[in-house]
Amino acid sequence: MQNPHLQNRRDIGPVAIYALATHLPASRPHKSLLGTVVRSAYNHLYQPAGNYSRPSIVRRGVTSIASPVYEVPTAGDQERTADLASIAVGKLLASNPQAKQAVSAVFHNQCTLDQQISGSGCLRIQHDHFDQAELAMMIGQLGTAGIPTVFRLASLSFKSGRMACISASDKWISPFVRSVPGVLTYGDASAACLAGNVEAGSDPLAVIEGIATRCTPPPGDLWSTSAAVQRHYLLDHVRNVIEDLLSQHPDVRRDELLLIGDGYGADFAAELSASLGMASVPNFHSDIHLSSASPLFALSKAISLAAEQDRTQRSVIWTVSQSGHAAAMLLRACAGAVQENGAWLARSMSTS
Repeated sequence: MQNPHLQNRRDIGPVAIYALATHLPASRPHKSLLGTVVRSAYNHLYQPAGNYSRPSIVRRGVTSIASPVYEVPTAGDQERTADLASIAVGKLLASNPQAKQAVSAVFHNQCTLDQQISGSGCLRIQHDHFDQAELAMMIGQLGTAGIPTVFRLASLSFKSGRMACISASDKWISPFVRSVPGVLTYGDASAACLAGNVEAGSDPLAVIEGIATRCTPPPGDLWSTSAAVQRHYLLDHVRNVIEDLLSQHPDVRRDELLLIGDGYGADFAAELSASLGMASVPNFHSDIHLSSASPLFALSKAISLAAEQDRTQRSVIWTVSQSGHAAAMLLRACAGAVQENGAWLARSMSTS
């Protein structure tokens, strides 16, 4: 019988990050637990064949479930996840358009469906920005915790002197659930980075020194299990994967590491850091989960801290999803990062 607590302890070689950009749409108020109502999207889910593809709390024909008003970053009604991702990649290349010629592979990660369900996020990025890329791949089915696995896959494609573009984006559309009271609230967001080997003489923004992943089934149905039970499960799950990561690197002192992760709220982050004996750094939006792009926002936060302090800083970047997936990355953010046009660039890529 297969162990339900699947984990992958195999480490990877170091992954260098050379540029990184994030994108948040403007915040809008919502008074429904479900995502934005986009009349042209997901109509098939309201047909009899879609009964088992909708959340069980959403009856056929229901497009909203009343809740207290809250505000989160929200994409425009006709703005697709592919649009969000392309915006982030555009910011990435704005100050260094020649970098696109060094990109040989495109990897895109998302949790939510694109509202144009026949579209392809990775091919959209390739078409818009990297027509010379030899490989384009989209990775899903990992909840919102896919980015660390994407780094692992991307590292298999790295070539000397070449890079991979890694992007992530999500947009929450009814009948899917945007807010789970007591657990989390999702924002629409996107981010992208350029990654590759640690080249001799290079000066990357940051280096991912290790990755650990876990898959542990949730304790019950997401729509009927209490918030307290889900929160306890998520805390245990992400704590275990961080311990997996640290066990791979026994030379690392945890009291010298910063802990940066998803937006499950300040209380969640504080409890996690206390249990691990590590200092927690709240996310920029600690009460808003930035979906599949969240780990890239956490990377951006680590890079900004190293730049502010003008010194190298090691961190653990963590992510955990209600889907049962969790991951942690050991990150070394380097001093000397340059910010141009809303993107972080390694000094070798900066035009200033």
